[in-house]
This record gives sequence, structure tokens and C-alpha cells, in this order.
Amino acid sequence: MVSTEYPPMQGGVGRYTANLTRSLRKLGLEIYVACNEKGEGEYLGLSPLNEDNSDVLLNAVQDLKPDIIHIQNEPGLYGLVLDPVDPRKTSSTIDSFYHDCKVPIVTTFHSAYTFKQWMNLATTWVTEGTSRLKRHAQLTVSSWEHLLNYYSFHNLNREKLRMSKASIVFSNYLSRLIGGSKKSRDDGNCNVIYHGAEPSTQIFSQPTKKEARSKFSLPQDRRIALALGFMTGTKGWNILEKMNVPDDWVVVVNSSKNDYNKE
Repeated sequence: MVSTEYPPMQGGVGRYTANLTRSLRKLGLEIYVACNEKGEGEYLGLSPLNEDNSDVLLNAVQDLKPDIIHIQNEPGLYGLVLDPVDPRKTSSTIDSFYHDCKVPIVTTFHSAYTFKQWMNLATTWVTEGTSRLKRHAQLTVSSWEHLLNYYSFHNLNREKLRMSKASIVFSNYLSRLIGGSKKSRDDGNCNVIYHGAEPSTQIFSQPTKKEARSKFSLPQDRRIALALGFMTGTKGWNILEKMNVPDDWVVVVNSSKNDYNKE
């Protein structure tokens, strides 16, 4: 299992990997996890900031000699670099691993974007707390990089789809975004296995409904819709702007800390 994120780190990709690992071990499979130094895997050293992620994985493969490698492909977790001049040079730090690895690879794809979603990502690369002029300059550069590299980002996904023995996505929509044409999806053996956000209550004592409502300053006599997921520009939160919320409903949005960004 290859995932930069892994518990006790926060993050949906890491939790998905941990759940899958735990379930496969119950079936009797021998599973080893390669992850970040903050995770509790068997092989450490992967990081979004490590330019040698491919070497870390190749060394682990040489040591372990596994039958299958399952990569959780969230490009931002493997040091995605957008080239501001030549989009052909846009890359992540595990690209060479796909080319050099001789063991069959299964890839779970976690991200692909429409053009509008992709351009919205440009704002997340702007540093908060800096001067207005610097933020404007950062936004200009980031917007240009994203505009130039929209197709190169998709090509990175499609190249990994082509080189994978099998591929997994969590929805037909994501399959269409990544695969493009039906032919390219078939070539990559793209399988839809639904998965997504899940509540985690293990670290908290279970409150009563009344206590939970009181804690979040919610009315005791209304129905509540709870939306789970990271509050980023690509998770579909714009649906809140389109919702016709009835008078007797309250929408609750929960934000959380993670290892890479501010709360």
C-alpha cells in the first residue's frame, strides 16, 4: 500500500488506505504500507516535499518483492509541480516509479477536475497573511500556471491509468474525468468502487443528541443536515449556494485540521 497520508495523520486518503489495509489483513493477506514519516506504516520516507519518492518506493519494492503495489494517487500528496513555461514538464515525484517498477500496479485515483474546479484551485496556492500586493502577484502566477497546465495535469492521470494493471475510482463521474474517451477508460481497466467520507467517533466520548446540539449552538427542535468532507474548492461545497434550505432545517459545516494546511 502506497499512501503519503496514513494514520495517525489526518486525511481521507490515509483513512481509506488504513480501512482497506485492515480489511485485507483480516482476509489473510500480507500487507505492508509505505507512507509519510508521521504515519505508522512499515516503510517511511514518502512526503509531498520529498523529490526522491520514486527512489523510496523502488527501494521498498526491492526489499519486499511484493506481488502487487496499490498506489493511492492524490497528486498533491506526491509533490505535484506545475511548470509555468512548458506544461510538458509538469510532474509529480512518483512518475518515474510507474515507468521503472516491474511489479503490477493498482492505482486508486482520488482527484480529477473540471476546468472551473481546476482554476478554483489557484486560490489555494496563495499565502494568507501577506501583503495585498504579494497575494495579488501570487494569484496571478498561480492562475497562469493552472491555466497552462490543465491538460498536462489530466495527462499525468491518464498516463498512470495506462500503466496500471487495474485502476479504481469512487464514481462514474471521476472515471469520465480521468479517462476522457470510453476507449482510454477500457484500456486502463477503470473500476468504480464507491467510497467517501465517514464519521470518526473513536477519539470522542459519545454525546447525547441534546449535548451535541448544545455544543454546536444548534437549536434543539430542528432537523439537521450534516455534510462531511474537507472544506476545499474541489469537494463540491458550492452546492450550498444552490440549496433551497427549508425553514425548519439547519446546515452544519465542520472544518478540521490537517498536516499540510492551516485549519
